[in-house]
Amino acid sequence: ERYADALEAAFEQAQLEGRDYGVRFLPGSYEIYAYAADRQRWEIVPADRLYGLHELPDGLAFRLEMEGKVLQLGRDPPQALPAPQVVLFASGDVTPYRLEVRREGVDRVVTVEGRPDGTLEIRRPETASCRA
Repeated sequence: ERYADALEAAFEQAQLEGRDYGVRFLPGSYEIYAYAADRQRWEIVPADRLYGLHELPDGLAFRLEMEGKVLQLGRDPPQALPAPQVVLFASGDVTPYRLEVRREGVDRVVTVEGRPDGTLEIRRPETASCRA
């Protein structure tokens, strides 16, 4: 739920400001970046708790899939600045993705499907689905 709230706020902010935002996933955390066009790089949004680093509780981990491929989270090329895997474009488009939240040793998985129009579908093991 917290992730969906942060993503919705960043999606709206991207359109209001006319600049791209993005989400960078690590195995056990995520953070929202904004693109600084004048410096041509992704930067952390300063002093904003909603967009700051959010760590998952112990034992939980992300699995990110894009274009049918599972990405290795947390592996940036040497000397590279961190960059988001999912981009929320100022135009209102979003990089499509599938995010799973898994607990070690448990078969239950929460799945978030991010669609190109910015909508999310969240599937939990107990319920069929809900849309955000």
